[in-house]
Amino acid sequence: EDDLTTATAFWSYAHSDDEERQIGRLKEKLDHAYKRHRGESLASFSDRTGEHKIEWGEEWRSKISTTISGTTFFIPVISPSYLKSSMCRDEFDEFAEKAMTSDLDELIMPILWVPVYPETAEEQRIYDAAKARQWVDWTQIRKLDEKSPEYRGLIDEMGERLANVARKVATKPEVIDTSDGQPTTADEAGGGPKGTPSQAEEPPGLVDLAAESAELGPAITRYLQEAFAALERMQTEVSI
Repeated sequence: EDDLTTATAFWSYAHSDDEERQIGRLKEKLDHAYKRHRGESLASFSDRTGEHKIEWGEEWRSKISTTISGTTFFIPVISPSYLKSSMCRDEFDEFAEKAMTSDLDELIMPILWVPVYPETAEEQRIYDAAKARQWVDWTQIRKLDEKSPEYRGLIDEMGERLANVARKVATKPEVIDTSDGQPTTADEAGGGPKGTPSQAEEPPGLVDLAAESAELGPAITRYLQEAFAALERMQTEVSI
């Protein structure tokens, strides 16, 4: 239950881009900014190569295979190394597909870290998909002094942006997959919150059909009138 009420953020980036831990520090500062604006903690996972690799992987698989409406942010840090990494591209594709089918595409929050110049069709595809989601351009911001008021102000703006998205997502109905593969909301599938049994509808009777006959056309109306007349004759014969 806690997993569905605590916001989670998965940072996807090329390990070589964080040799000086600049991305790691950005993550930590953004966690604090999010809590300041949302009043709740943001559980961030960012290290899939270090000591938290297993924890990152288990959380990722759990979120991506069930639901991401929890709220689960995906923050890809776009750079030339990111586009060239098949692991990063796969993560982007997998989360983007899940987000779109769940109608939660706004949970993808790209950061442009280093100017990129796609060299292959795959790199261009990921670049276009990230850019279409209105990324935050940090190509110049990352060069600022991290202790400067300007840098801290930009971190605060990012935290506020994530908090606003979290509030927006919290009001959306959960989208689930049905047996025919068509996405639907929980309300449509069950008529109420998760765990609430759906109410079976009784089939319409002749009286209900008669009430709707005006909208169905004169032919249907005539058939219904004949059906009523037949029923009356049967009742008369039985009473005799």
